[in-house]
Amino acid sequence: MTRVEIIQQAVRNFIGGEIKQHFALLDPNDALKVGQRQVNAVKVHQQRLMQAFTDIQEKLDNGRSQTRVNRRNRLVREITFGS
Repeated sequence: MTRVEIIQQAVRNFIGGEIKQHFALLDPNDALKVGQRQVNAVKVHQQRLMQAFTDIQEKLDNGRSQTRVNRRNRLVREITFGS
């Protein structure tokens, strides 16, 4: 008998109950939880990238549209006032 078993036997005799074994191993479901968290993190990252890409595209389109409006207004002024 090892020292740990002797101590457990003594505690069991003193308390009168069974000592549960607690293993220092991970629960098999922990790997699934870790994997799921990683998948979720990738999904969130992809969503943020797509949102950033969309925002950049909108800013570029807004800038182009504003340039077109300015160019049109300048042409209208030139035609109207004959610059």
